[in-house]
Amino acid sequence: MLGGVYLTAFVISALAENFGARKDFDRAFSLGAYSYTPMFVGGVFYLLPSLSWLASLAGLYGLYLLYAGLPAVMKAPAEKQSQCFVISLIVMVAVSAALSFILAILRSFSCTEERRSALRAWAIPIRIMENDWKNWLKIIAI
Repeated sequence: MLGGVYLTAFVISALAENFGARKDFDRAFSLGAYSYTPMFVGGVFYLLPSLSWLASLAGLYGLYLLYAGLPAVMKAPAEKQSQCFVISLIVMVAVSAALSFILAILRSFSCTEERRSALRAWAIPIRIMENDWKNWLKIIAI
C-alpha cells in the first residue's frame, strides 16, 4: 500500500498541469497519504471477517478525501475537479494493473508449469489491449 501512495502522488503530479492545478510532487504525496490513511486504519477490520465490509467503507472514504482534497491541496479549479479525479483514478488503476501483471510475469520464472500456462492464457487479451493503447491515450487527452 505504500507503493500505492507513491503511485498516486506521481500520477496526480504528472496530470496536474493538464487540469490547471499546480504540479508539486510533495503536495501530491501529502494528498495521497491523507487519502490512503482510512484504508490503512480500516485494514484492521480484516482481522475479523464479519467486519471486513467496514474496510470497504474506509476505502470509499479515502476516495472522498482524494476528491475533496484536489482543489484544496493541488489548487485544481472547481470546474475541472471531477475530471481530474476520474482521469487520475483511471490512470492509477491502469498503471497498478500493468505493474501487477509485470510482477506476475517475473514471478512466473520461479513457479510451476501450471502457473506459467495460466499466465500465458492472460497474454492474449493483453496483446489485444496493446493495440488499443494509443486510442485510449487519445481519449484521455480529450
